Order: sequence, then C-alpha cells, then structure tokens
Amino acid sequence: AEFVLPDVPVTQLLVRTRESIQIYDGPINSNGAISLRKAELFGDVTDLRICPLYSPDGSVVVYTFEKKVMSIHNTSTGAQLFTLPIGDAEYVEFSPKGTFLVTWSRPTKGSATAPASADNGNFRVWSTSTGALVTAFSLKVYKAQSIQWTANEEYCFRLVTNEIQIFRGDSLTVPIDKVYHKGLTQFQITSTVTPYVSVAAFNPESGGKPARVTLFRFNPKPSTNDTVAATEESEKTDKVTNVEGPVSSRTIFAASEAKLMWNAPGTALLVYAQADTDATSYYGATGLFLLQAHTDAAIKVEQSKDGPVHDVQWSPVGDRFVVSAGTMPCHTTLHDAAGVPVYQYGAAHRNTISWSPHGRFLCVAGFGNLAGEMDFYDTLRSKKIGSTASHCSTYHAWSPDSRHFVTASLAPRMNVDNNLKVFKYNGAGPVVHVPFDRAYDVRWRPSVLSVYPNRGPSPKRGGGEADVVAAVAVKPTVPVVQAYRPPGSTGALSRLLNKETAPVGKIVPAKTATATPAAAAPAAKFAPSVQRNRVIPGMAPPGAAPAGAAGNNNNKKAPVSSSAANNAAKSAPKAAPVPAKVAPPAPAVAAPAAAAVPVVVDDSKEGREKRAKNISKKLKAIQEIRNKQAAGQPLEPEQKLKLDSEAELLAELKSLTV
Repeated sequence: AEFVLPDVPVTQLLVRTRESIQIYDGPINSNGAISLRKAELFGDVTDLRICPLYSPDGSVVVYTFEKKVMSIHNTSTGAQLFTLPIGDAEYVEFSPKGTFLVTWSRPTKGSATAPASADNGNFRVWSTSTGALVTAFSLKVYKAQSIQWTANEEYCFRLVTNEIQIFRGDSLTVPIDKVYHKGLTQFQITSTVTPYVSVAAFNPESGGKPARVTLFRFNPKPSTNDTVAATEESEKTDKVTNVEGPVSSRTIFAASEAKLMWNAPGTALLVYAQADTDATSYYGATGLFLLQAHTDAAIKVEQSKDGPVHDVQWSPVGDRFVVSAGTMPCHTTLHDAAGVPVYQYGAAHRNTISWSPHGRFLCVAGFGNLAGEMDFYDTLRSKKIGSTASHCSTYHAWSPDSRHFVTASLAPRMNVDNNLKVFKYNGAGPVVHVPFDRAYDVRWRPSVLSVYPNRGPSPKRGGGEADVVAAVAVKPTVPVVQAYRPPGSTGALSRLLNKETAPVGKIVPAKTATATPAAAAPAAKFAPSVQRNRVIPGMAPPGAAPAGAAGNNNNKKAPVSSSAANNAAKSAPKAAPVPAKVAPPAPAVAAPAAAAVPVVVDDSKEGREKRAKNISKKLKAIQEIRNKQAAGQPLEPEQKLKLDSEAELLAELKSLTV
C-alpha cells in the first residue's frame, strides 16, 4: 500500500531581493519535477528597513518600512491587518504565542530621562490583535532577550539594573515580584511553568572577580495577590516573595559573556561562555558548562579534543545535545541530558549544528570561513544518511516539516552569486537552485510543530533516489575546484599530513578494573626491558638501609656544624675505630622470570683494563677517606662502608692484573 500524506499545508519561502518581496510555495513535486511556485500575495514590497519577521505560528508577517510605518499582514491571504506608527524600529520580536509584538528604536533626546510613555518610550510592547500600545519602557542599549515570556505567556520577565522584574502576562504595567541579583547583565528563563519557572542569571567577570551563573526559582502560589505592586508604599513593607534561591551556581573563570540555553523540559541549562582575551589564544577562550535545575549539580562538559567550542545545540526534544569542539578538524559529539557523551560523529572541518524541528535529523556543517560541507544524520538510528556541500553559504535553515534544508548566499556578506539551494533531509540535491542578482534575506514560513507529522527516512524504491535527484537538478554539475599541486605531485604527502582520524560510533563507558596482586598479574605482551642493577663491591644492596640510619630511607646528607663536631671530638674519649655493621639486606621480593637474566661481563682485554681503571679510582677515594679519619674528622656511614670494601677491591684488582 502506498503511503499517503495527510492534508498538510505547503511550506513557503520568503525571499527579499533588491526589487521586491517574493513568496515561493514548495518545494513542490509536480509530474516528477521539484520546483518552487511563486505566490502572488504582496506584490512589490520595497524600501524595507529590516528583514520581514514572521510570528511563531506563521499566521502574520511584519514589514518595517523606511517611511515611518510598520505594516502587519496575514500570510495566507496577504491582506493588511493594521499599521503601527513606528518606522525607525531596529529590532522586532514576537512573544511565544504571537500575542505581543516588541519593538526597539534608538532613544531620542530626552526620552531616557522622561517617564516612559507612548510618546517617549523607545522599548515598546504592542498588541497584535488590535495594534494598541500595551506599555513602553526606556532602554538605551538593546540587549537580546531583555524581555521574556513563558511558553503559555502566563508570566513575563524583564531585565532592569541589578534585578529581573516579573509581571503577569496580561498586565505589563505593574510587577508582581522580582529577582534581585547585583551585577547581572543577562538572564534566561525556562519556557515551562510547572512545577516552577527556573531563572538563570549571568554575571560577567569584573574587578578581579570571576564570572558566575546563578539559578533561581519562581514558584507562584495560588494565593499570590497580583495587586501587590512595586509602589512606594509596598516597597516600605515586607511582602511575601515567590522567588527561591539562589538554588545553584557555578563560577566561570575568564568569561565576559555567555549564551544561556535551557532544554525543552527546563531541567538542564547549557552555559556557552566566551572570553575576549586569553593568554593562550588570540581569539579568546570558550568553555561549556552544564547545570541541573532540580539539583545543585554543575559540571564542565569535557571535550574529546582540546580547542575552542565552535557550536552547541540542544535537541528540540531536550533530552540530548551536540557539541562541535577542538582544533580543526574538530570532534562532534552527542551527549545526553546529564552531559555524558554517547555518540561520536568523528573528526571533520565543521562549525555549525542544526537540528530539524522534530528533532530526528541532524545537520553538521562547516559554514563561514569553511568550505560549506554538510553531513546529515538520522539520530534515531545513529546513522549517517548523506553528505553534500554548499559553498559560500551565509544562511541555512530547516523547513518546518523537517523534510528540506535550505542554504543561501546573501548580500551584503556575499555581493556576487547570490542564490538559494534546497536540499532533501538526507543531503540529496540541490533539488532546487534559484539564482538572484541581489538577495538580502531568505526565511521559511514557521508553523506549529503539530501541523506536520514526524516522518522518518523515505524508503528507496524503483531506480532509487539518485535518479530522481538527477532528473530534477536545475543546474548542471560544476566541476570541483582542486587544490594546486606541482607537476608530478600526487598529493599523497599533503593528504597524509592533513589526515586525522577519530572514532565514530557509540561511546561505551569504561568499566572499572579490579585490582589484582602483582604476583598473579600476567606478563605483558610487550614487556619493558629489564633494568639490570649494577652491583658495586662494598656497597649495600639496593633497598637496604645504611648503618646508623635506622628507619630513615632518605639518603640525603645531614649538615654537620664544624664547631659542634670539634667540641664533640674534644669531650669524647679517644677510642679505637669500630667497624660499622652493615644492615641486613631487605627481604627479597619475588621478581618476574625475566629479571633473572644474567649480567654479561666483558672479559676482553679492553674490558678488563676499563674495570681496573675504575677500581683504581675507588681505591684512591678510599685513601682520601683514611687521611680524613687520621686527622680526627668524623666519617659518614657511606664512607665507613667504602673503607670496609677496600679488601674486596684489592683482590678484584689483583685478579684483573694477573
């Protein structure tokens, strides 16, 4: 039976060119050919100030014109819903459900000191249903995520100096609570409300103090009086707060800024810390840390290769994340929610990680200053399903149905060869290639995740997928540009030098080995060479303690004061020197059979002369010790041992000279 897709809407691509806004339906498979169909919805739209912005569900789109007006349109019909009397907005964003539209404009003279209102507040919140101004604040410098809502828009959080104000989602004029944290510069909340809202606050390094990430909890009670506001009267009295914490924190050394990323369930936080300066690198330093919301666990995510962290992304499901880190070619690793590595994707020149909206397919690519190579994986089966390349790409994104991946070369980053390419989920293609004289923006129309089914890879049948891709290719294949090689060179040496292999596959935790006695340990396959202890006549065996040094294994000579030695010599009665007793040798330790190798003695004429010369030097040193003893100087235990070995040395010297 042939699989029939349910009735789902066609995906759309928005392209902003020099002349107009173009909306394309597709990719559409019509009579065996895949193409984009231009949708005439808005006509010619020119003089835009910033890129068009879709609402999270894709129902409306916002155009900001240079002529001091902002227009909101329905994406299905193209009809204009209303206009806002603001055209100098430089940043525009929607609330999670698209109920509110937030705009920021550069502050004008006097707006920073005057009370915020519809006339002078440069940070404004609008209602998308009526177009009315809800509230306005003053914000000198725009910071991303300065105002955040929970996923259901029940609560709103706003960053001000040294604190985070908390509002009811439908009333943004009076705060109901706050999180006070001195020195914070950015924050991030979880999208979930139950059982509580976790708030992560970041303090950069300052005044010799390291950076720090701190977690708080906002746990609203049913009895919370929402009318309690931050008025002068309520500030003087002690009001009940629903903020708990800090519940957890982590010190981060050398971090001037950080990217805070919660997973979808709101149980774990990734902190991608960056420092502008570093003693080891001109480009600064990076670090990745993982904090748990329900416990005080805070760890540093270990890398399989030293170097910077290029990219890290949570899965849309939130149960795992992928990290590309290390010097090029870097290692890309899949971790679980606890930070344990579970899969290694190998070593390659990659710096971009992109999950499909449903969280099944993964694209690991190398964009920017890299060659644009892309690898596609089916994370459910832990299998690589395809590879391709899109050179000079400045934009990339998955389609909302997780079936296509678009790359684009856009101005002003690239002012020549502007184009967009659409690939399949497995890297096949490009199935669509559209060139432009000058293009500035490309955007997929977003959609609610439940609109499109979560489909797996399509089974190959008939002539296979490669035949279909070859039939729909719009542009002939361009020969791959090869690196220059001198005449007669095969490039084998350069490939050998640049080749780096890394393990690919599942990562199995190492089992803890139980300790075994040394005597029962088997011999190694490649045993190290046996060290032969040199036996010196008259010297104590290795490991034996010298006489007079009971319990002291340290062979360092203790300093002796000359005056103290002379006084001791005068006061002590003179007696005949007593030969020192050599301590008994230490009990022998069982050695491997390889240690019983006999020592080879060179009995040639040259070898005998060499040994005789060494013995003569030792006898000369013994004679100097006897002279010191005759002068009344105290002797060290080692010197006394050398005196006792004189007879052995003389006998050995006599045998060598015979």
